[in-house]
Amino acid sequence: MLFRFYLIAIALLAFACSGAQTPKASPTDIQAQLDNLDSLEAQVFPKGIAAGTDTTRGWPYVRAVEAFAQAHPENEVLPTVLMKAAGVANGTNWSNKSIQLWGYMWRRFPDHPRAPEALFYQGFVIDTKFQDYPLAQEYYKRFLRSYPNHELAGQVSELLKVAKQGGQLPPVPPGPQN
Repeated sequence: MLFRFYLIAIALLAFACSGAQTPKASPTDIQAQLDNLDSLEAQVFPKGIAAGTDTTRGWPYVRAVEAFAQAHPENEVLPTVLMKAAGVANGTNWSNKSIQLWGYMWRRFPDHPRAPEALFYQGFVIDTKFQDYPLAQEYYKRFLRSYPNHELAGQVSELLKVAKQGGQLPPVPPGPQN
């Protein structure tokens, strides 16, 4: 009897460790999740993106995007929704979450057209909201190494100079003497 118990326990353990994976979501399930994200996004921006956000709706949207990213890390819309969610998080004073989402976006999709923008925003928020100038310098340097010809490279170079000075802007030159 004890032998059977051990045999069953070993069989169950072997099955559990066999790497059996959960089935992939069907296209219908993925579309339902995307429709849910669209619905949540519409609640965040009830009068359109230019009219501002309903910040109380921002966090559920961000959480839903995170869940979608975890469930579907290869989905083609993921970079776009990550950028939106990071912007919403930043706009609702959840800056640490926006930094995390932008970082996930450019690391996961380094060749996406918006990856440079994600890296830029990550460094910029670290610089301006958290005033962590040494860390901001690292992000700015990474941006310049990774995307030296990007349209933001000139601005990033200037921001790097300011971050190296501890956030101190250069003095304003005196006006013309009349």
